[in-house]
Amino acid sequence: LQAVDAPIPALPSPGPSVGVTPLQALQGDWVHVQCTERRGRVWISPGARTGDLAAVTDDEGGAFHAAVVIRPSDGLAVVGDDLHMTVEACPRLLRDGGRIEIATHAGPRSAWVTPGLMSPRLRLRDLGLPARADRPQGHLFVTLQAGTGSASPAEDMLARFS
Repeated sequence: LQAVDAPIPALPSPGPSVGVTPLQALQGDWVHVQCTERRGRVWISPGARTGDLAAVTDDEGGAFHAAVVIRPSDGLAVVGDDLHMTVEACPRLLRDGGRIEIATHAGPRSAWVTPGLMSPRLRLRDLGLPARADRPQGHLFVTLQAGTGSASPAEDMLARFS
């Protein structure tokens, strides 16, 4: 094999991007954008995914496109179509199983934890990013983490009435 002295092509510089939170991607929102000397605002449609192009209207009335980047915020992260969050749970609940109430972006949801769950992760169907174009409805994945010193609701009631 012989080495070729061909120039290495330069990587294209990344274009403008607009950072949004998972809740903004979930519900839609107006976002202000600052790219080099241009400023503007853009409507992020509900169900936007990382990599989608959004049309930004700048202050002079012109327009340009920016790539959507969804960054983790408020305990939520987006992976593809799905939302991920971590919730503290009573160690006894994780060991023995039972029902847990989870505060989600869509309000409180209850789920059953099976005893001895090896991977304490629950899937709450259809609570991820909404379906859009050819993208399916996402799910909410909740990772249960043993809380420090947190009592179960039953233990809390026993302590209050003892």
